[in-house]
Amino acid sequence: MPMKGNAQQLGPGELREFFVRLLAAVPLDIPPDEARFWLGNPGLLGEAMRRVLVVDQMMSWEYFYRRHFDIALGGVSVPARKPGSDRLIVVAQGVTCNQAFDACQKCFPCWRVKADLDTGTVNDRNPTQAYAVWVRCTNQASKCITLLEGLLLMLKHWDDTHDRLDVDGHVFCPGSQFPGGIPHLRWDSMLRVYWCGSRDQWVGSTFSIS
Repeated sequence: MPMKGNAQQLGPGELREFFVRLLAAVPLDIPPDEARFWLGNPGLLGEAMRRVLVVDQMMSWEYFYRRHFDIALGGVSVPARKPGSDRLIVVAQGVTCNQAFDACQKCFPCWRVKADLDTGTVNDRNPTQAYAVWVRCTNQASKCITLLEGLLLMLKHWDDTHDRLDVDGHVFCPGSQFPGGIPHLRWDSMLRVYWCGSRDQWVGSTFSIS
């Protein structure tokens, strides 16, 4: 089932299924001393499990970059995830908006308001080195995604689900600034890159950085 922009809480059946599968993955031959250590340190156990889940996501992003950009992602520091932030965006060093748009266009129909999405665009963050951010869908945010991060998020969601990211049709990217306004992404019959007014005027969904 495709993930939606606003992640829903797990239902009772899904939660039960998750814990059943989690328990089934625990090795039965764990040494007694190690088992007692984890029993006595539940906080460390939880942190270890979170690290494993993040590593799985990083492996998925590694494959993503090799498949769509033919580059090795390399070492990336992943920040701690805050409550409510359900999506990880990993940005490889040197990747551009034009490259991300071209990669999207190879997978599904796309349109852009101008041929060059990089020239003249001012971003809050630029991939001078690889980085990762946790994001959540919101209508208001003080620290928002850039156009590059938005394009990568759209492509990664398509990669994972073969469906479009459902966020009421629009995703604004106030972390970037076009000469004519802030860029936003719109899904209808295709993925479209538009611009709208200033950062103070946008109304709609975006993804905030945690």
